[in-house]
This record gives sequence, C-alpha cells and structure tokens, in this order.
Amino acid sequence: MSDDINVHKLSEKHVRRAEHIEQNLEKKGMGRDQAEKEATRQAVAEMGESTGGKNSGGDAPKHSHNENDHRPGSDKQTHSG
Repeated sequence: MSDDINVHKLSEKHVRRAEHIEQNLEKKGMGRDQAEKEATRQAVAEMGESTGGKNSGGDAPKHSHNENDHRPGSDKQTHSG
C-alpha cells in the first residue's frame, strides 16, 4: 500500500504527522527505511488522503445550479419610506 502513495503530493500536515510516527517506530527498533514507509502509510490512513486543496474540509462542494441554491425571498427589493 505504501508504494502507491505519492509522497510528493502529501500535505504539510501529513508530512509532520508521518515524521512523529516515524520517530516513534525508530524508537521501538524498526529500521529507518521501513519506519519511513510505515509512518507515511499510517499518516495517510489516519488523516485520509490529501485532496490537493479543491475544497477545504468545511467547504461544501459547489453545484452547477448555484443560482437556485439561495433561499427564496433573499433578493428583496429595498423599501422606500
């Protein structure tokens, strides 16, 4: 699985998490190369894959019919008087 992960497309958050995991695995006696692969795999598994910034976590996806997404009556005319 870790061979399929493109490490160049990982977010900074994934990289930082993988570094922490790697340090812990090395302390437990795992070799450096194996710890790096396993840490990357674990970071992606824990946090999900990096989306490349299309929509941030809180943003809802945009619809092709945006003009119909607002509430009726929100385009009220200003009242005079």
